[in-house]
Amino acid sequence: MKQGVGVILFIGSFLVYPLVGYIALNSGLSLGEKATYTSIAYAASWTSFFIGFFLLGPELITKIKNYFGLKTDKAKKS
Repeated sequence: MKQGVGVILFIGSFLVYPLVGYIALNSGLSLGEKATYTSIAYAASWTSFFIGFFLLGPELITKIKNYFGLKTDKAKKS
């Protein structure tokens, strides 16, 4: 359960970026509103990223190291 929530938060943190583009291109908002909404979106994204990363914990770090370690080992063998 903890890892499932972590994965959702971790991946969900990247889904905010299209929203940032929409905010920037929305001509109905003033410059101050665009700055405020973009700041809120970034804060929500980074908060979600770090909470998701915390919930995934050492398992994610191990998987990332193994994934890049395999690629590095293959490159060294070639």
